[in-house]
Amino acid sequence: MRLIISADYHLRPTQPRCRTNENWRVSQTSVLRQIVKYANEYKTKLVIVGDIFHTAKVPPWVENLFLRYMQKVTEGVYVIPGNHDLPYHSIKSLYESSFGVISQGTNIHSLTELGQTIYYGTDEIVGTTETGLLFLHTLVFPDEKSIPPNTKARTAAQLLKEYPDCKWIFTGDMHRSFHFEKNRRHVVNPGCILRQTADLVNYQPVVYFVDTEKEEVTALPLIDNVEFITTEYLEKEKERKERIGVIVEMVQKSMGKVYLDFRETLLSGLSIFDEDPLVKNEVLSILEEAEK
Repeated sequence: MRLIISADYHLRPTQPRCRTNENWRVSQTSVLRQIVKYANEYKTKLVIVGDIFHTAKVPPWVENLFLRYMQKVTEGVYVIPGNHDLPYHSIKSLYESSFGVISQGTNIHSLTELGQTIYYGTDEIVGTTETGLLFLHTLVFPDEKSIPPNTKARTAAQLLKEYPDCKWIFTGDMHRSFHFEKNRRHVVNPGCILRQTADLVNYQPVVYFVDTEKEEVTALPLIDNVEFITTEYLEKEKERKERIGVIVEMVQKSMGKVYLDFRETLLSGLSIFDEDPLVKNEVLSILEEAEK
């Protein structure tokens, strides 16, 4: 089987804070065009392992943008929903979502036709077992050291051990691409198709070409101009948190006690600023900004 493996499109109407380009719709259109071109050049099916949309419901123009390009894939498009695609992260609410709308498209098929599938938030395996392929939208990292602190996730090796009958496992949700191989068994995580957070400024978005018979896995780069990515908002957030931290410390010291709830800490200690309304107003404005 020949496949283009992709995931985590996160198509959305609003431009992410980390991006500075003037037309976000053009950026999304461009990358969809690139993916369709790869699928047709390699004469493969296009696989999308979840999170087509950034939210469960998007405006019709976003749905239509996706469908317009997916109709151009000659070998068909095969999909499963991710957590962002599902209202309340529940597969039971699928047809209340934009994913439910696009899944009715004439060129859109379920990944259960190509292999086994585990829908997000469930443990049930559905689909055909004949191909030895498994598709699931779950957080997987290439190794233990790659897993951030306090993050619930599995390694690729653990996933292979958990599903011993599957030779190929394709995942979504983790936004950085990797291919892990052990004893001629494979885990392929394609990562996101566009940089939508500043921590990905040095990351190269890709999709993977996979030939399961020849055991060929090739990363195909997607053009996403790094000049459009800014980290400026991260610096502003850092400054804001530092200011909030100073004020919290002042309040706690003056009160002689600590509340676990940040908002309660600030509000219950505002009386110490009664003689200085300017400072009091600054605390309230910071609190309001932090709660947005």
